[in-house]
Amino acid sequence: MGQISHSHWLHKSLSKALLIKILWFSSIVTFVLTANQLFIDYQSDIDGLRGTLEVVDSSHTQALINAVWDFDEEQINHQLSGLTKQPGIAQATLMYGNEFSETVRSGRDVANIFLTRKVTLERHIGDRSFIIGELEIIADVDGVRSKLFDKVLVVLASQGMKTFIVSLFILYIVNNMVVRHVESISEWLNDFRPESPFQPLDISPSRGDATEIDILARKVNEMGDASHKHTLGLEAEVLERTKELEEARVIAEGLARTDVLTGLNNRRAFFEFTQIIDHQARRQEHPYVVLMLDIDHFKSVNDTWGHEGGDIVLTKVGEIMKNAFRQSDIVGRVGGEEFAVMLPQTSVELGMQLADQLREQIASAHAQTPKGEIKVTASIGVADFNSTTATFEKVVAYADRAMYQAKHNGRNRVELYGG
Repeated sequence: MGQISHSHWLHKSLSKALLIKILWFSSIVTFVLTANQLFIDYQSDIDGLRGTLEVVDSSHTQALINAVWDFDEEQINHQLSGLTKQPGIAQATLMYGNEFSETVRSGRDVANIFLTRKVTLERHIGDRSFIIGELEIIADVDGVRSKLFDKVLVVLASQGMKTFIVSLFILYIVNNMVVRHVESISEWLNDFRPESPFQPLDISPSRGDATEIDILARKVNEMGDASHKHTLGLEAEVLERTKELEEARVIAEGLARTDVLTGLNNRRAFFEFTQIIDHQARRQEHPYVVLMLDIDHFKSVNDTWGHEGGDIVLTKVGEIMKNAFRQSDIVGRVGGEEFAVMLPQTSVELGMQLADQLREQIASAHAQTPKGEIKVTASIGVADFNSTTATFEKVVAYADRAMYQAKHNGRNRVELYGG
């Protein structure tokens, strides 16, 4: 590859195109760069405000959730005050419960144009979540606009100077560097093979007539496109694997809390969920009812029909109980043939009625087995939460006593704990 004579550099189409563009754009480049810079700065400041609003998810939300859950008003005010100290935040309002609301302002007036963000506060326990409040944050954009106007003159002057310097520098590069090397770069790219090591080259292609820069840009773009597709393939594979692992994790967590035979909550999950409802009921003075159910003569079922028959009966009872209650009710299998139900915000009269309906559904059901049809009954005990009930465990124990009383009184009955 021969050397290109310095005296001939103007003869190259690339040199001509670059010089024409430099002269053409020099008259308008200051305006374009200024507008672009101001737009970027404005967007950056707006994004900064949005980022300030979004940072609450990681720095304040969990603390607020804990404070609301504990009804800690001092901590709530502390967290809201911390939010309003963030740059640009004008106001933070927390709404929780049915009638409680806290608002903290930074001292700045909220302008006509503002950004707002609402965050729903949720308490996650196990695979259940409870909405306990809503946080609203307002950011004032007047400061961003004022800052933008202050930058106009400074950016105009600085960009004008930059344009002048860059124009001189490009002219120098065209004459002393670019043209002398462009042919060798073009030849190198034309000899390029996929199996050869590739060193990326960052050059923007020119417009207009085809030049050596166009060849360079085409080769770089081809390599970049191939690399991009390969990267996308790897990312898709990673995302798919991540999705599979997440699905496996969800399934594993579900199995840890679910009775495999009936699909109901297992004993551990039942008592975890019901302890939460009990805590809320005591705090808000809401009633609830607990049912304890035991399948009558279940040992005889196993002796007569085998364990396979017993499993079919348990599955059938579990299916009936799934369909018998509301989504908010907690239903679980807590022992071999023992089941439990918690009915939040339910009176003892309604609880007795629902228990009797459940008893009738079980008594009228038929469990189909390869050996024939099995009919069973169930004894159910009912106990309700009241101000004299010390713990949730006692409510369960009372329901259990009532259930044994039902068995003692002839089975296939519903009994209410009488103290």
